[in-house]
Amino acid sequence: HRHDKVTSALSDELLKWGPFQLIPEPTFYEYADGSKKRVDLTIATPGTTYAIDVSIPDPTAETYLKLGSATLLGVAANDKAKHKYAKHAEAVKKFGHRFFAFIIESYGHTHPDVDRLLRELSAYVSPLLRKQFVAAALDAVHVALQIGNAEMLAAAAKNQRSNVAV
Repeated sequence: HRHDKVTSALSDELLKWGPFQLIPEPTFYEYADGSKKRVDLTIATPGTTYAIDVSIPDPTAETYLKLGSATLLGVAANDKAKHKYAKHAEAVKKFGHRFFAFIIESYGHTHPDVDRLLRELSAYVSPLLRKQFVAAALDAVHVALQIGNAEMLAAAAKNQRSNVAV
């Protein structure tokens, strides 16, 4: 699953580079509707705690094409981020944490929150290595995305072959 691969790749990079404590799918955020929604990852640093929710929208999906994704870069990422903020931001803020929508379109375009988050987290990495940290984290999540894309295509091809009548 691409989502899990991207989340895992980000987690692995964070653990390599900085003094981060990671809490996958925390259950401590309280939502106004009483539901038990979960962000994908809470990242505790010595100064700030961040919560992220990962999503990988397909800009060629009908929903995003209707919004103009065929001619405008980032439409799918922006729309998905808007929904993620509506879903999680208030509950995360009540805890004094900061929410970021970690959105990477299926072809690799990232929502601006991805860069903002990584730049903020880089403050906890040695000043000499901050640019390398951001680059390594972006590389890791993009490689994970493309591995997930390849696995999806391979599974679809296998399924297609098994459905062909002989």
